[in-house]
Amino acid sequence: MSWSGIVGNLGRISMVALALVAVVCGHAWAESPTETLRGVFAAVNRVLGDPELQQKPQELMGAIHTVMNGSFDFREAARLAMGREWEVRTPTEQDEFVQLFAALLQRAYMSQMVSSQSGMQGGLAIQYTGESVDGDRATVAAVMGSRSGKEMPLEYRMIQDGERWAVYDVAVGGMSLVASYRAQFSKVIRQSSYADLVVRLKNTRGN
Repeated sequence: MSWSGIVGNLGRISMVALALVAVVCGHAWAESPTETLRGVFAAVNRVLGDPELQQKPQELMGAIHTVMNGSFDFREAARLAMGREWEVRTPTEQDEFVQLFAALLQRAYMSQMVSSQSGMQGGLAIQYTGESVDGDRATVAAVMGSRSGKEMPLEYRMIQDGERWAVYDVAVGGMSLVASYRAQFSKVIRQSSYADLVVRLKNTRGN
């Protein structure tokens, strides 16, 4: 897959991007993973239904950016996306990669939300079908509805930090988004170098 596919993959599944944006807006404490997601989606549906916010996309993106930093475990997502390369990187390099990867995810999710919000006036329709918890890890199975009537199976993969559950990955129809990134990143490193991967990520950010 070409480098442009890294961003393009998410662009082709706008509902998934919207789902991820919704998840990271949560601030629930001392709740089960499912309860956390349920509260988050309720809050996001209220935001999507706010006529004033719908007219202020920049303010909406700024708010989402802030809550994503506090509610999505970008470090865990970045660690998994980098794979074995993570262990050979210095702490400084790891921190830089986390920032670059977070920016990539944020840009994709926020862009899709702004472009699609006009069609989501009815809210995000989510049905939760199962939950499994293993220590500080959890998986919540769900089905997302759409305006076309089709249902999309999702798995939200979460990690517990204190009393807070945060999403670090989402599987769509059994396919992990983080694993997809890992395959693409590994290919760049294998065919070129880690330094080249960093340069490409910076270029996608506009630096």
